[in-house]
Amino acid sequence: MNLKRRHLNESQRAMIGAKIANLPRGGDRKSENFKVENSTLTQEDVGKMLNVSRESIIAAKKIREGAIPEGA
Repeated sequence: MNLKRRHLNESQRAMIGAKIANLPRGGDRKSENFKVENSTLTQEDVGKMLNVSRESIIAAKKIREGAIPEGA
């Protein structure tokens, strides 16, 4: 819902995808039985969520890795 409201273009969505791909899936932190699942969000999963291709996420990841750190 937020993606549509913010009118992000494909490259902006890909940069978000590059940031969150391969992060561990969270759990219900309010539950007494809280535990983080061992599975991770794959680039393909994130691409489907953000409506971008896996290749776009890979390209964005390369850009993020080669970028000059903020404030440098």
